Amino acid sequence: MMGGPNSNTYTYFKLQLTKGFMELRKHVEELVYLIQIMVEGSDLACFEKFDLQEFKERFRERSTDEEAVEHVSRLVDMSYDNWRTVQYDNFQRYTNGVLP
Repeated sequence: MMGGPNSNTYTYFKLQLTKGFMELRKHVEELVYLIQIMVEGSDLACFEKFDLQEFKERFRERSTDEEAVEHVSRLVDMSYDNWRTVQYDNFQRYTNGVLP
């Protein structure tokens, strides 16, 4: 849908995703507090093995901004044509008629 990794749309997508990630980095503590509230006393399966420290580390707080931007870029590039991504696209096509 985006025209591949060399398209303007893909580049724009990466830019917007990176901006969002960088903004979220500024609010990691608040996010952790909110999740702590949800985890405490919850019987939801998604929180059974939830690791708040691991969640927090995903935001690369100790990295420089440049390192964090590179991290996001690598994640997006690794997800392109990944088998999980392909399977999700297939699922969307079969269940919702969304074509890649």
